[in-house]
Amino acid sequence: QAALLLTLAGLATTSDAANKPHLIFVMQVLTTSVLLVSDDLGHHDIGWNNEAMLPVSTNITTIAKSGIVLTNHLVHFHCSPTRRSFISGRLPLHHGEELSGVYTDDLDLRWTLISGKLHSAGYACHWVGKGHTGYMSMAHLPTNRGFDSFLGFLSGAQDYYSDDRWQNDVPYGNGTDEYSTVLFGERAIEIVNQHPQDTPLFMYLAWQAVHSPYSPVPNWDGNTTEFAPYPGVYAGMIYDADQYTGLLVNALKTRGMWQNTLLVYSSDNGGVSVGDLAGNNYPLRGEKHSNWRGGMRVAAFVAGGLVPAALAGTSSNLRIHVVDWYPTFCKLAGVTASDASPVPPLPIDPSNPSKDIYGNHSWPDIDGVDVSSFLLTPSSPQNDFAAHDTLWVSGQVLLVGPKKLLVGQGFVQDSGEKTPGKDGWRYPNGTWITAADVGWKCGLAYKPHDPYIPCLFNESDIREMSDLAPANSDVVTTMWRELNTTNLGAFKSRSPASMLGPCNLQCARAHWKSIGASGNGPICGVPGCPAQD
Repeated sequence: QAALLLTLAGLATTSDAANKPHLIFVMQVLTTSVLLVSDDLGHHDIGWNNEAMLPVSTNITTIAKSGIVLTNHLVHFHCSPTRRSFISGRLPLHHGEELSGVYTDDLDLRWTLISGKLHSAGYACHWVGKGHTGYMSMAHLPTNRGFDSFLGFLSGAQDYYSDDRWQNDVPYGNGTDEYSTVLFGERAIEIVNQHPQDTPLFMYLAWQAVHSPYSPVPNWDGNTTEFAPYPGVYAGMIYDADQYTGLLVNALKTRGMWQNTLLVYSSDNGGVSVGDLAGNNYPLRGEKHSNWRGGMRVAAFVAGGLVPAALAGTSSNLRIHVVDWYPTFCKLAGVTASDASPVPPLPIDPSNPSKDIYGNHSWPDIDGVDVSSFLLTPSSPQNDFAAHDTLWVSGQVLLVGPKKLLVGQGFVQDSGEKTPGKDGWRYPNGTWITAADVGWKCGLAYKPHDPYIPCLFNESDIREMSDLAPANSDVVTTMWRELNTTNLGAFKSRSPASMLGPCNLQCARAHWKSIGASGNGPICGVPGCPAQD
C-alpha cells in the first residue's frame, strides 16, 4: 500500500517555511504514506476492512479511524506505474503501463517530480524504501531529482535481507543485510527525530512489505503457525510494518509535528494471491495484474492534524487517483503544480493515430487534481465524482460519472501471470468463483490480438457482477470512442542524451560491482565510464 504522511501546521499557502505542513506519503504493498505506501496489500487484509486482521494492523487501523478512510482511492493494477504516477503527477498514460527496470528511462528528466516542487518551497525531502521507477542514468536517482536523501533499493523485488541496497547515489550493501522493514522503519524515525523544527518535511516511505518473497520476519512467533486469516509470514510482514507505522506517528507526536501533518496511506495496487498466502481483495473482484476493481481500488486513508475535527473518524467515497497527491501537496506547500512543456503538444488527431503529438520538445502536463478542498472541507458538497467525472485508469478502462467501461485486460510484461481464476470473485475464506464457473465472457481478453468484448458496470456494483453493456450499446460506443481517442495521447519518456550523460552498460556494471553492488544500477553518466562504442 501507499500512504502519504502530510504534516500541515496552518495552511501552506504562506511563504513562511516554518508554517508549511509536513507531508508524508507512505506506500506499502499494502501502501502507507508519509507518503506511506504498502506493497501488494489486499483490500481485505487490513483491520478497518476486516476485523480479523486487527491483531496485525492495530496501529494502522487506529490511525485510519482517527482520520478519513478513502473508500474510492484508485491506482494502477501494477506497482511501478502507481509509484511513477505519485511522484510525477501523471497517469500511466503519460509514462507507460510497463514495470520499470533498474536502468530504464521512465520518468523524463525534463519533468519536475513532486520532490523538486516541494524542495523549491523549502521542504526537506526524503525517500525511504522501494524504488522501482527506472534509473537509466545517475540523473534519475532520487537525490538528483529533489530528494535530500535516499535509502532503499532500485528494483521491483528482492529478498528482505538482501544487501543490494542504495544510499543516496551509491550502493549501501557491503554486508548490511538487516530485514528491510526494520531498516526502513528505523531510518524514517531517525529522519523525524533529527528534523529541524523550522523546516517543513516531506517523506516518501515505500515499504517493501508485503510484496513477495515471503522472507521470515525477525522475532515473529507466528512464522510457522496460523495467525489471523493467513499463514504466519504474511501476517508477520503486515504486523512489522504496522509496528513501525505506530512508532513513526509517535515520533511525530513527540516532536510536536503531528498537528501539522497529513498522513496519506495507500497500497500501490490490489493484493495478489500466492498459494494460500495473502492478497484478498474481498468484496472487490479480481486482484493485482487485472483491470477489475480489486486490482485498482485500494486500502487508503488520510490522517493527522490537518484533518478537521469534524471529519475525524469518517470515510469519503470521493473518486481520488494517486496522481492527485502531486497537485494537492503543491497547493498545501504554496507552489504551482503545473509542469507543462514550454512548447505545447499538438492536438490529438483521431484520423492520424500514428501521429507523434510531442516530438522532441513537448511533453504532457500533470493529470492530477488538487483534492484538498473536496476532502478536507467539512462543508464541501459530497459529490463522489467532483474531482474526476471522467478518468482514464488504464488502456482498457475509462470511468465516466458512475459508469465503468472495461474492454479487456492489460498485456504488460507479467500480465501472463493471470489465470482465469483471478478474473473472478474471491471470498473471505480465500476460495474463488471463476469467470468460467459462471460463464462470464466480457472483459477477459489480454493476449495480443484477442478480440475485446466490453463490459459496462455501475459504480454501485461493487462486485462487478452485472454487465450493463448489452442493454446500453450507445453508452459503450461513446465511452469506447473516448477511451481510444485518449489513448492516442500516450507518451513515453524521451530524456535528452545531454541530460542522460554517456551510456556504457559493461563499464557501469563493472563500476558498481567494484564498490560492493550487484552490478545493477544506472548505466549512463556513471563516473569513469565513457560512451560505449
